[in-house]
Amino acid sequence: MGFTVAKSPPALVSPSQPTPSGRNLPLSSIDRKAAVRVLVDLLLLYERGDQPAKLLKGSLSKALVAYYPVAGRIVESSKPGELDVACTGDGVWFVEASADCTLEQVRHLELPRLLPKDDLLPLPPPQVDLDSLILLLQR
Repeated sequence: MGFTVAKSPPALVSPSQPTPSGRNLPLSSIDRKAAVRVLVDLLLLYERGDQPAKLLKGSLSKALVAYYPVAGRIVESSKPGELDVACTGDGVWFVEASADCTLEQVRHLELPRLLPKDDLLPLPPPQVDLDSLILLLQR
């Protein structure tokens, strides 16, 4: 049983208003102690239609004003071996995707997944450094 996943090209969702920029914030002591960066996969599924993506992008754009470091990038710190968050206001990569199946057809994505994980997770354009990103979203 095969299913097809269609994705839109990746697009940046920027803060809806200007945010503090041009400075770096040090990572917390907890974040500095983490030996590796971890990509956490979180799947949120919605019924077909334009409203979920529109609402998610609009809400994210507003949230990035208050949580402006999330719209930044991870960079090397001026302290050797440490990382900072550069408050760039670049935004968060967002991809829309849809599958030609129902949740019942894929057994509500029970493991093993019937849809390939790579089709379900967002990826920025190839020229973007994945290690510098704080958050990626795909609807």
